[in-house]
Amino acid sequence: MYRRCTWRRRLAVAAVLATCILSYIWHAFLRPETRLTLDEIVQRDKCPACFGTDLCAELLGPKRVELKLFAAGWSPAFKGVTLAEWISPPNGTHVDIVLKCLAHVAEMKKFDVDLCESATGRRTCDVAETASKTGKNRGNFALWNAKANLTNFFACPSKRFGASVTRMYDANDDGDLSLAERRHLLTTLLINKEPIYLQVFPRNRGWPFPAYYGACGRAIAVEYAGKTLKEALGRPWDYRVWLSIEILDLAARMTERDGWAIYFGDYSPENFAVTSHGDVLCIDLEHLIVVDLRELETQGHLVAMDTDTGDPICDLNDPECATFSPQRMCRGYEREHNIVYACKNMLGFVGHKRLLDNPPNDVIASTIDRLLRACIYRSPGRRRRADSARELKTYLTTLLPPGGTNKNYYKSEFG
Repeated sequence: MYRRCTWRRRLAVAAVLATCILSYIWHAFLRPETRLTLDEIVQRDKCPACFGTDLCAELLGPKRVELKLFAAGWSPAFKGVTLAEWISPPNGTHVDIVLKCLAHVAEMKKFDVDLCESATGRRTCDVAETASKTGKNRGNFALWNAKANLTNFFACPSKRFGASVTRMYDANDDGDLSLAERRHLLTTLLINKEPIYLQVFPRNRGWPFPAYYGACGRAIAVEYAGKTLKEALGRPWDYRVWLSIEILDLAARMTERDGWAIYFGDYSPENFAVTSHGDVLCIDLEHLIVVDLRELETQGHLVAMDTDTGDPICDLNDPECATFSPQRMCRGYEREHNIVYACKNMLGFVGHKRLLDNPPNDVIASTIDRLLRACIYRSPGRRRRADSARELKTYLTTLLPPGGTNKNYYKSEFG
């Protein structure tokens, strides 16, 4: 009797688990309601409390956009990003794009509640109407009533950066933002600054970010940047070595370019991708720190690259270690940040799978380990991490097959 009851309980538990799994699959991937329409994704009805409307006419035109699923089967509701094919005017070119909502549903709801409470004293309101009226004769939401001081929204204040941001949103190029333009900018500042970085540091000027096509409502359209580096972790060794060299190059370029230093706050393989042409791009820009090195130099505050001689506060053997100080970065210190975390979080050393895991033999493994340690750690009297990164890059180049320094060699792995 006892044994029969035990088996019945086990069957009951198994049935409950199977039901839960099937329910999850249905709600996340198969239920028709999760296939959001384009109108549901962009939520244009929330404007002017949105990212912009400059792309709406082209995106929402008849037969302009066909929504797709990612290879993993993610639905738009599941990840907040949607792969689509856009028939781009004027020549009707078919372009793969990503529609990004830039915030979780809960974050968007909180933004709406904050706006309503600040402007009306109530938790719910007509967001579009409230945003349209606020800043004229109604409400006490300071960010909508007054011209924003852009420096309040960024870790490192810079007049040059603030002027660049204003130009991106000034459609009339008259030096003054309209109320609608101001509201689009403020919404972006409050929800996610990624559209700002994509416009100030555009792909067509050599920055390693996806091309920005524009905004429509609460979604932006950007270039589909291809497979993430997370998907490359199980690929052939020589391809991973080539990607490691590209990451080291990218880290060095972002440390100083055109008078800017751009530091990535979240170095992880899923935040970088490889385009169909073999370009490595950063696809998550929410946590960037932008430092105006030119302004620091003009003010006489720019320190030498090797001034910071200490190691990070936390233990770099800890996979979760990612300690850095934006305040020190703003003063020109910690300028080797990109190199440290590219080597640690992307190439190898500790934690989860990295690009340089599983070398072909012990000699290569030992050499890479030594060079990675020199790239990550630094103490007084030792050479700069940038020099160690260059030595690592030189060594990795010797591991590539003939023709392996040319990205076209790996074309079958791209996209």
